[in-house]
Amino acid sequence: ERTSESYRQKFLSSLNVEIIRKRKFKLVIDYSHGVTATIFPTILGTLGCEMVALNAYLDASKLTREQKEIERALRQLSHIVTSLGEDIGFMLDAGGEKLFVVDEEGNSISSDRLLVIVTKLILEANPEIKKIAVPISSSMEIDLVASGHQIQVVKTKGSHLALMNAATEPDVGFVGGTKGGFIFPEFSFAADAMFAVAKILELLTVTGEKISALNRKLPKFKMVQRDIPCPWEAKGKVMRLLTKESESMKREEVDGIKFYPGIGEQRSSVFVVPDKERALFHLRVESAEESLARRLADEYERKILEWRDGK
Repeated sequence: ERTSESYRQKFLSSLNVEIIRKRKFKLVIDYSHGVTATIFPTILGTLGCEMVALNAYLDASKLTREQKEIERALRQLSHIVTSLGEDIGFMLDAGGEKLFVVDEEGNSISSDRLLVIVTKLILEANPEIKKIAVPISSSMEIDLVASGHQIQVVKTKGSHLALMNAATEPDVGFVGGTKGGFIFPEFSFAADAMFAVAKILELLTVTGEKISALNRKLPKFKMVQRDIPCPWEAKGKVMRLLTKESESMKREEVDGIKFYPGIGEQRSSVFVVPDKERALFHLRVESAEESLARRLADEYERKILEWRDGK
């Protein structure tokens, strides 16, 4: 009983409502035919936002979107944001957990990059934060941003449950996922896309930043991703040999093995994850230089194939 009223009260009490009202944001929101369309418009009205709403009615037949449909929806969102001169565009998934963002220039921000941008905003606006948590699969860009603020970065498994558990740890002031989910412990211990929208508006107001400007100036690494087939019975052997291969390097063993080769002056990482459902490995290599990322990806793909085949 009174669930919506209680939610709204907690929502607004966890924000600096006045500064958001003064900013008078103009937004485009795609509700993806989800239940957030029945709750969020009144909250945005309270925050003094002007809003163009898309897909703002419940439709059980449209609650899931394939990747192509998501990309098409983001292109539409981008077109409307730029055509109307809006401040920012948001797309909430039907479940109200994941968030997609289009900046004021119409650029669709990838989920990995959005995590970096929101991390920077939260640390700029909240210097008292001592610790944040992100998945082990997150970019090294996060570590660079965090190092500029002298805070600890806790690396978790990629599941929502692991992120929720991290949010309950002492001193963790923010938990961000790589798929568009964000947890703000002062409000909730689960991802909430509606609160993430409002919090991003607050952070943009407090810092005076714009999404597009942050995207340009924050560090960017090059990513190479590959899937490498491997029979189930060979996965254990490959992981043992990979553990031995990386034992002299800095590494993190969460979900799979992530290690940092440290070639020359370049910052690089190699992350190998055995797929839980399919007979393959995910290889994710990151470096400041694309040529080095590709070279490392080639090297470790070759090694994994050799170990798989017993060579």
